[in-house]
Amino acid sequence: MALELELISPIDVAKDVALAVQEYTLLSAQSAGKLLPPPSVHGRHAAAGGPDRRRSLPIVILTGLSVGALLR
Repeated sequence: MALELELISPIDVAKDVALAVQEYTLLSAQSAGKLLPPPSVHGRHAAAGGPDRRRSLPIVILTGLSVGALLR
């Protein structure tokens, strides 16, 4: 049973490496773009300031009580 190896040209290897770098770069850019909301949405919510703040108040209170109990 002979083992046969396929020879790959250096140009094909360079193309494969370039393609992998390109895909990784695009994936990283898309992931970074998903982390932050668009500026217009962020500005609109920050300017309104009402509904989001009222919904987060119980979470802030619960977190404060938990941290206070742990530090005491």
